[in-house]
Amino acid sequence: MFICNHHASLAFYRMHAKKQFLKPAETWYATYFILLDRMLEVQHALKATVIGTEWSTWSESKTDQGKKVSRMLLNDDWWIEMKYIVSFTAPIMELIGYADSDSPCLGEIYESIDNMIGKIKSIIHQRDPSLELFKEFQKLIEKRWNKLNTPLHMASYALNPRWYVEREGRVPPIDDPEVKQGFMDAIEKMYTPELASILREQFVDFALLSSPTFSKSARTDLMGMAQRSPSGWWKMYGDNTPEIRILAMRLLSQVASSSTAERNWSTFSFIHSIKRNRLTSKRAEKLVYVHSGLRLQETSSFL
Repeated sequence: MFICNHHASLAFYRMHAKKQFLKPAETWYATYFILLDRMLEVQHALKATVIGTEWSTWSESKTDQGKKVSRMLLNDDWWIEMKYIVSFTAPIMELIGYADSDSPCLGEIYESIDNMIGKIKSIIHQRDPSLELFKEFQKLIEKRWNKLNTPLHMASYALNPRWYVEREGRVPPIDDPEVKQGFMDAIEKMYTPELASILREQFVDFALLSSPTFSKSARTDLMGMAQRSPSGWWKMYGDNTPEIRILAMRLLSQVASSSTAERNWSTFSFIHSIKRNRLTSKRAEKLVYVHSGLRLQETSSFL
């Protein structure tokens, strides 16, 4: 803030750096951690700014605030602490960014949470073997996850074929009591008792891959096709289990957040503005549809 709020200091900084600061914004998630990451990228430029002759002759650099900024930027311990903060918050940022995308990732979130916690634990353990800080983080993450976790997340995780490949230290979803219960709760809410019973039987066959409805190639193709496209695996091998195939493809094609809808609202507000408030709702909806389609066509290589 000190550097950006003064034209002279900002000019001094730009003499040494090509990248600009990323200022915190209310509409972005975790912007302060994004700012810390950018400050690490321009660390050498910031140091060069405060040791330059321009800075030393600048009147504001001799104020208490200016001296404080100089001491902080030239303090190696301060940079080490910043790097440490960015290192164990990076897995959280990666997961939020992944879940905030338009990609179908509902079947990945349950596993991604566990992987994120494992990464944070590994990073903190290198510096703090007692893991006191990690325990506090784990409480916060689990508290938030308990609010967000739904039977739909667990059903998507259970029907994702990529998690049935042997993985060191991990068990298949069918061996996880919480996941099994979540799957049962989801189908009971979504289907009639008769259809739910059929889905339970087909789920057991799929999870064990012992049913004749799944061919040998379906079992061997878990490592390949399921890793690339879980919904594609079901489309290829789920012909003999149509009920659970439809459910799996629907769940594995879902996004994990409301970002898509929020972007649509943003497009709507752009089109139906104060100057164009006489548009009928149907015409505005058509314009939003066309605008979103054109943007999707530009950003998607397969269109």
